[in-house]
Amino acid sequence: TDLVIPGIIGYFAGILYNQNNVASESSPVSSQMEREAIKLLLEMVGYDANVGDGYLSSGGTVANIHSLWVARNMKLWPLAVAIAFKKNQDNDLFITLRRSDLITEHFLEKKSEDLLNLSPGDVIQLKEQIYKEVEILFPENQKEKTAAFENTILDFTVNQMGIHKFFKTARENFPDEQEEEYLSGEMKVFLTKNKHYSLPKAMDLLGIGQQSMEEIPYNDKFQIDIGALQARIAELKEEKKLVLAMVSIFGSTEQGSLDDLSQIGKLCQ
Repeated sequence: TDLVIPGIIGYFAGILYNQNNVASESSPVSSQMEREAIKLLLEMVGYDANVGDGYLSSGGTVANIHSLWVARNMKLWPLAVAIAFKKNQDNDLFITLRRSDLITEHFLEKKSEDLLNLSPGDVIQLKEQIYKEVEILFPENQKEKTAAFENTILDFTVNQMGIHKFFKTARENFPDEQEEEYLSGEMKVFLTKNKHYSLPKAMDLLGIGQQSMEEIPYNDKFQIDIGALQARIAELKEEKKLVLAMVSIFGSTEQGSLDDLSQIGKLCQ
């Protein structure tokens, strides 16, 4: 499409500022504009704009890397919490939280396999429930205790430990499951053969490894083959492999094809 003069002027004006939206302190106006744009996008695709969040990336490559980074961290967070409770037997904060039915039911009595197969929605809900539990148990210094809890958990996350050490620690703390494939450290990612070129790079940068890509063939419309995807999911489930994410395409670079997100969503659930 042809460029319009007002757009060109606005673009050049923005370049002069070299604005960095990393924090509101450095970009009080454009950060607010970004939040408003994200809310509009959330409403456009049917999400709750008061709950959802996001940011405007520089392009598909950064967006794909960030999406897999979030998926990796969220997938492994419940297991990190369980490990933290096992490793902090003498911590006063954790001793008090251990008495909570929420912690006992959802972390202390769960196998690592259960913790690794929670949906993103369940993980977010659990996190919110833990914070509410801290508020109830420590009403006078809730902020201090919440920060202490977060800092302690952080030490046992994949962000801090790295993939190799994280899963090694998990195997040590779940000895009955240490030989299971889902604790080996391998995390599978489903994608189509006409995937975006940045995805192998993302797998490499995040330490997941390109060999963990599960390429599914596409059909005559260049959409991911739902039957082939369903069959491969069943195979990996039988092998007890850990599946990290399913990367769908809504407008492929070469063909402009759109995956059947409704069917893929049902399979992922």
